[in-house]
Amino acid sequence: MHHTQFTVTKARQWLDTIRPITLNAPRIEWLPKVIGSFRRQHEFIAEEIILHCFRDAGWSAEKLGGYTRDGGIDGICAIDELFFLIQVKRYQGNINALDVEAFARVIADYARKHPKVSHGFFIHSGKTGKLAKEAVNHYRDVILISGNHFVDFILTPALGLEQVLERKIRRDAAA
Repeated sequence: MHHTQFTVTKARQWLDTIRPITLNAPRIEWLPKVIGSFRRQHEFIAEEIILHCFRDAGWSAEKLGGYTRDGGIDGICAIDELFFLIQVKRYQGNINALDVEAFARVIADYARKHPKVSHGFFIHSGKTGKLAKEAVNHYRDVILISGNHFVDFILTPALGLEQVLERKIRRDAAA
């Protein structure tokens, strides 16, 4: 599967299907359904789902290059002249702290060539264990979207992003 209109269309269809299902059901019922369904998507479609969510939140977002050999960058998004790299992971279990560290290096390398980019969104459908949380706290340029925030971002992108960015600002102020 390559970056084609097919993957973009399938991603939009998935969002248009999953969002209405959750409207009148209790969160405890649909949260695992959203995460489980996302994990079952092909990785290219999963990346397009996330790009759609940024666009639905009013940001610009695009795929950088192809789907394979992307150097750890699945996309780039921007709002108000602020640019962020995107990495998407469809984890089943705990995320690996080494993946967070590797993404932080990718951000730093990219930022040297493109100074408007200084942060990146690490977005995943798995669990964030202690070591991964420590890595995210250590690498201030990595903004984590996972768990409840991941589902909120999928279902209500603008509100989900607002919550994530407010948490990031509080975290940085406390440091």
